[in-house]
Amino acid sequence: MHLDLAIKLFDLARPAEAARSAYESLEVARRIGDRIGIVYAVALLARAAAERGDEELAGRLWGAVDAEFERVPVVAWEADRDEIEQHILARTGAGFEAGRAEGGRLSLEDAAELALAAED
Repeated sequence: MHLDLAIKLFDLARPAEAARSAYESLEVARRIGDRIGIVYAVALLARAAAERGDEELAGRLWGAVDAEFERVPVVAWEADRDEIEQHILARTGAGFEAGRAEGGRLSLEDAAELALAAED
């Protein structure tokens, strides 16, 4: 539910509210062990970071999501992945790419921790 709300809020150009909804989704997904929910929430938080100009964080989170997908594919992720990535790439540059390389070495759990720490 929070993920759907986050997506709608991004569509309405309300990224701060979208990020709050994605943070809530991430917390719930971690609590119940929902791997797919964690992947989507971290991906949306990468978008939120890009929208607020934090290219390195966006890259680190996105790199971790990509690495997780390479380890164990996520069903029906490709179409959503492409759409989220387009939004991120439209707002980022070299800082994103540096973060992405670093993020590729993170576990999904480490990326979730990083995303939640950025909320504070």
